Amino acid sequence: MRRHDMIDFPHSDCDTLGPSVLVEHVHRSARGGLGVSAALDRIRLAPTILAAMQSLPDALRSVDRMVLAGLTAESLLAPLLHAIDDERDTLAALAAVHMLGRVPGPGADIELAALVLDGVPGFEAHAAWATTGRPFAPELMGPLSGAVAGGGMPGFHAQATLARWAAQAPQLVLTALESALTRATGPDARRYLTETIGLLPSRRAGLVLERIATDPREETPVRAAAVVGFTERISELIPHGVARLTHSDDELGQVARSIRTQRLLRQRGPWRQEGTEEGVRIAQIHLAAVLDPSTSRAGVGDAGGVATLLAQLSGTLVQQRHIREVVSVGRGLPGELVQSSRAQAGCRHEGVPLAREEGATFSGRWPSLVAAVRGVRSAFLAGFVPDVVHLRMADPGSLAGAMVAQQLGVPFVFTLAPDPHGPIATAEAGGSLDRASFAAQDAREALWYRADLVGRLARGAQELVLFPRPHLKERLRELTGVEIGTGPLRHTVVAEGIDLVRSDRAGRTVADSTAMPPVVGDLQRAISQMPVARHGLPLVISVGRMHQVKGMARLVKAFATDESLWDRANLVIIGGDLAQPTASEAAELSRIGALFDANPGLADRVILMGHRPNDEVGLLLAVAQAGWGSLIGARGAYACGSAKEEFGLAIIEAMAAGLPVVAPRNGGPSTYVADGSTGWLVDTTDVAALAGAIRASLQLAEDPEAARRTRAVVEKRFTLDRMARTLAAVYRSTAARSTRTLPGDVRVGRAA
Repeated sequence: MRRHDMIDFPHSDCDTLGPSVLVEHVHRSARGGLGVSAALDRIRLAPTILAAMQSLPDALRSVDRMVLAGLTAESLLAPLLHAIDDERDTLAALAAVHMLGRVPGPGADIELAALVLDGVPGFEAHAAWATTGRPFAPELMGPLSGAVAGGGMPGFHAQATLARWAAQAPQLVLTALESALTRATGPDARRYLTETIGLLPSRRAGLVLERIATDPREETPVRAAAVVGFTERISELIPHGVARLTHSDDELGQVARSIRTQRLLRQRGPWRQEGTEEGVRIAQIHLAAVLDPSTSRAGVGDAGGVATLLAQLSGTLVQQRHIREVVSVGRGLPGELVQSSRAQAGCRHEGVPLAREEGATFSGRWPSLVAAVRGVRSAFLAGFVPDVVHLRMADPGSLAGAMVAQQLGVPFVFTLAPDPHGPIATAEAGGSLDRASFAAQDAREALWYRADLVGRLARGAQELVLFPRPHLKERLRELTGVEIGTGPLRHTVVAEGIDLVRSDRAGRTVADSTAMPPVVGDLQRAISQMPVARHGLPLVISVGRMHQVKGMARLVKAFATDESLWDRANLVIIGGDLAQPTASEAAELSRIGALFDANPGLADRVILMGHRPNDEVGLLLAVAQAGWGSLIGARGAYACGSAKEEFGLAIIEAMAAGLPVVAPRNGGPSTYVADGSTGWLVDTTDVAALAGAIRASLQLAEDPEAARRTRAVVEKRFTLDRMARTLAAVYRSTAARSTRTLPGDVRVGRAA
């Protein structure tokens, strides 16, 4: 059983009913049970997991209609509770949790409370999510406050519900949160609860924040959360005890001083540029990494190539016609203030400080939505408010950006990609995900919430940007349920691009320099420690996040299982923080370590170089193509082990360096990788097929024309300048028509 108990509905009323009333009561109960069962059966019988997820809105509307028709809560609850207990189909069980959230009355409240408290992975988060649309319910106050203290996705949803309920019952919500504080001992739990108290509008909540902020017995992160709570309370004076903290030189003093600036920005309101004759102001948001290219930390974070792309794109965008300013909002490091910097005229970079491992993904221990919203809002208010915001991923940063854009009346553009839809479909087809295991996987990766957020951002966007891929309309409809080419939205296909100047500079450095770049020296030293037989072999190189979806462990397994690769090349993996790995990085490193343990000698064929800045990655790609000295052979190859890539920017960078590539058949690479000419497309989840493609790519590298062909593809279609020109047209169009809509169409930009 997933719930603590079942509700025992009283039947005493039935004893006093007349025969005709009793018959009608029975009929209504039967209709309710049949209606709910029919809605659940449509989810159970859906041909795929994605189709079942897309059936949920219809099921919710069915419950709403039954409630409006006067069917009893008892008749609706019984089949839902039965479905929730069915471990054979946890997908339908989670759908039933959301349907339970539409059933009115204390009976449903009690059942949802039990699910929030139950602790079964996946169900507590969906139960908390199901409360976000319910009216105030005393039965849920304690469980939701406890969920806030626990963090994760349950706390994320619980915080949203409590913040909404605070508008009508602030004292009751505050009492529940204070009660949870008395039981919470860990600094994270106390910080989450304090942050939530900061969202409550009552004067008493302000007194609680002041008490926590000035209590020296509290941990600094908890006190800082209390201080930051006064950012929203612009109608109140900062209490004297909190104001005194500004005189301190420690982290708490920094935070106290920063809220004064943020409060002034809130009180002043937005500065707007009337009209577009001076050019459009653009904001791009990616809170997974630092985006400022003027710092040595550019690209740091769990961000893949997107961070590097945006850092470079801002400078190219501002050179386009009628683009006046590009504001890049990225991640700041913990303890830093939200500060502005400028890498060049027209480019402003803002850092939003978020705790390590927080805010980047919904699978993190706690998506810092409140901190992200405050930081993004301050970034926008620090200068002229942007005319258009571009959101690229269904993550907390994009959610925060959409919320702030809505608050300030700014239209946003959204890059629509089937993620996590594509990985769900791939995992189901490969047998690693089914209805029984879905809830556990969802608990780890928030699959359903991310998929739902993709739809919400797509519906709220003024225009959609799409990656080029075969059968674009059909594939997006199949995976996401979004129909492109219909309705008021415009859609533009935009291929990502790279800075060929940087790639050429790396090639010249490797070809002409007599001095060894430090990163090449690191690689040389690693190879010199290998057995002599491995000296002088070409490289198979891979760049990306150290995460299971990127398939780094699969690449290592390919080298472990294919003996013909052993003496053919050395594998070099670039990515991840090897010294202080995040949880996802540690898990992938553990999988690689297990392969090393199980295959003696494998560690002598694989080099892990950790995260490297983009300029250093360019040098390593050039070295893989040209070789270096007696330790590194020429004519290497690039391999991507991802199960799918929506586009594959790192693959494009490898092709610009002249390397033949191995890429996943599923996704964007199929639009630019030609088998036997520029590389090989393969089912990268099949380790044997992956190994075979790597062998074939090394053979292809022997063709003296292969490097020219791969480079020519990038020059013709995937430059940063082409991408910037296409996006600039999208932004100008969006800004110009932000108050009206145009007929829907699909336009293929020149960059595609």
